[in-house]
Amino acid sequence: MRYIDTTNLYNMQANWDLTHDEVWTQDPLKTEFKTYFHNKCWYTETKIVANDAHMDHFYPKGNNKQYGKYPFNNQDADNGYTWLKNKYENYHVACAYANRGKDEGGKKDYFPLCPHSPLLSQGVCNLNIEKPMLLNPTIQGDVKLLVFEENGEVVCSSSIELDEKRVAVSKTLYNLTHAELIGERTQVWHDTKESIDLFKYGTIQKTELIRQLKKFIDRDRWFSACAISCIRHCLVDNDPSDKQILDQLDLDL
Repeated sequence: MRYIDTTNLYNMQANWDLTHDEVWTQDPLKTEFKTYFHNKCWYTETKIVANDAHMDHFYPKGNNKQYGKYPFNNQDADNGYTWLKNKYENYHVACAYANRGKDEGGKKDYFPLCPHSPLLSQGVCNLNIEKPMLLNPTIQGDVKLLVFEENGEVVCSSSIELDEKRVAVSKTLYNLTHAELIGERTQVWHDTKESIDLFKYGTIQKTELIRQLKKFIDRDRWFSACAISCIRHCLVDNDPSDKQILDQLDLDL
């Protein structure tokens, strides 16, 4: 997951018919949302091909089901957050892994809240009131909680209990633990580390390593957050040679 600053995306709203009965179904809104993050899923970073893009309502527009024992907004669980269905700030682009039930995961109609979270009243459109358990790719602090490991697994960067629980819930509901996604991330880690090792062994020059690493962490590259985790694991600031390389890279999520 990478942080998605939606400012420029929302500035395109003049192109969208916001009076449409189902705003999320129309072009060019769908196209502009999809291409804004380089045709990648906002949750998993998988490459979205052809018509595989799902316009996910972060706050579900249909049913709203309880996930585990976490609280949820059950004021009208059969209808979900219907009053937010045409609010474009509630739209995220998702792949089938993340949005629909697939094996053990999938966001589907779940929207668990943090313990003691305030509840959004019907008709109120302030998306900052409730405190979701799900990590939001448009919130930088949420994105920084996810770290990837050599085996493709996802771990929490924080030792705060609530942060760890939010990562655990998001791992499942975004299907980040799906075997195919783990396999893809493992390969990205391997390729990134291989480039670093080739430099350490003297096989490639520093300029070539930096060129390759910039390619792996480019925002249009699938699973680029995993490559960033690998680089941060393999190169350290207190090593002068490593620091020269790190200073040439934009490792912000």
